[in-house]
Amino acid sequence: MPCLESLSLYKSNQIITGKELAPATRLSELTLGKQCIETVSLNIFLARSSLHRLSLLNCTFCATNVPLTSDSIERLSFQPVYGELLPLFPNLKVLDVEGTQETDFSSILKQISKNYKRLERLTIGVKCGEIGQFAVCLATEASLTIPFSLPTELDRLKVIQINRMDLNKIDWIACTGSKVEYIRLNGCSINGIGCKNLVQTFKHLQALYLDHCYLRLPRADLFDIDETCSKGLRTYAPHCKISYYDCHIEDLYDYCGRSGPVI
Repeated sequence: MPCLESLSLYKSNQIITGKELAPATRLSELTLGKQCIETVSLNIFLARSSLHRLSLLNCTFCATNVPLTSDSIERLSFQPVYGELLPLFPNLKVLDVEGTQETDFSSILKQISKNYKRLERLTIGVKCGEIGQFAVCLATEASLTIPFSLPTELDRLKVIQINRMDLNKIDWIACTGSKVEYIRLNGCSINGIGCKNLVQTFKHLQALYLDHCYLRLPRADLFDIDETCSKGLRTYAPHCKISYYDCHIEDLYDYCGRSGPVI
């Protein structure tokens, strides 16, 4: 066990303290599944270890007000997360956070911007079969928008992937100044105006991937899937690659010059 570099532990509701891992002095990658984590004790192990990658899958915490801490961890996968305190990993570079429809993503985003100043890649969203929202309290107000300013606070962030989130009320203008270069929207709902604002706001954006997305009105005509549209998203971001894969366009009749009612 002293030479072990990667370890995965899966056992329902077993309490893990870190003492079980002490002999694994060279451990660099750890996956915990369905464990109950004794945070204070595990922090002692983390402080002594050289762990670089940690995955927490369907885990619970004995003390929800005590976060995990580590200076060595650079990659974290946390699934699912609700409103818990995110770990304090100041050198984190890659973060994958998966929540549910009940997750308070506003709180999650605030913690990310505060705790992970070295973050380079972020994946955030909900599990398959659900659609999440970044601010549930605002989602019912049609006139309100939700600011998404996270990228401007993390100047090392280059890649964002958002999974299965409702983005129709997101105010991308709050991201002005972001250095993000790649964005992938997977299974998200977004309208044409919002997507136009997105590509115009992220000035350094090199590629936007829309995979399995629900492309909605208003201005669904901006989604220039066949690349023949002269007034689509590509005209607002000529240096950005825009890719569509298995997307559904909402009630689109007049698409890129085809006959039908104007949207």
